[in-house]
Amino acid sequence: MPVQGSTAGGAAMAVGPTAGDSVSLSPAAQSLPAELKGGPPIDLTIVAKIKEAIAEGKYPIDLEKITDSLFENYLELTQ
Repeated sequence: MPVQGSTAGGAAMAVGPTAGDSVSLSPAAQSLPAELKGGPPIDLTIVAKIKEAIAEGKYPIDLEKITDSLFENYLELTQ
């Protein structure tokens, strides 16, 4: 049986507020969106160049390194 807020397929469902639920943001959290109004904190030009290089087969991808990293993260999550 799926848990509230999840589905059997793994996709999350929106769950409405329950009586008594409340959220309070710190001043730092409230100011964060203002800092991000100029766009995401990433260089979209570099991202586009990397995407292009991957599409052209010119970007070096170390599958063993990716696999090792994913497995290490999995182990951290399951501990």
